[in-house]
Amino acid sequence: MDFLRNPFGKKQSAGPPSSTTDEQQPSEKVVELQKKAEEKIELLRYLTTSGKFDRDKMVTYISMLEQFENQLDPQKKSQMLNAGELIMPKLQSNGKAIDGFEQLRQGFMDVHMEELTMVIKLVGTLPPELASVQLVKHIIDETGKLQYKR
Repeated sequence: MDFLRNPFGKKQSAGPPSSTTDEQQPSEKVVELQKKAEEKIELLRYLTTSGKFDRDKMVTYISMLEQFENQLDPQKKSQMLNAGELIMPKLQSNGKAIDGFEQLRQGFMDVHMEELTMVIKLVGTLPPELASVQLVKHIIDETGKLQYKR
């Protein structure tokens, strides 16, 4: 069963790796991706746990967006707040209708999931390091917890 512990045939060192603290620190790009991922996870967490979405919850969501990203101009804020009232209710397969705010909430969740997928893809283009593996694991763990609440 030793082959399961070492599937690629590389020799394992008997002691701890001889690396410096610099090598153990995440690269600047991984730190940047960690920050972006945490922002998206926090937004997803809010969207999945806030209950039925309405105008007040949209205001909170917009505040969170502004906290994490660039400031939204007043016209964009107004569009986001008014869109929920302008979108026609949509009939679901179970016979229930969801209003415009709820449709927006689901759309925002999809967007943030796509952004996290992009973070994972970007991590895959970087040189391997422990912090990047931990980041991908963290994203998968957190989004797995949230998916069931959708």
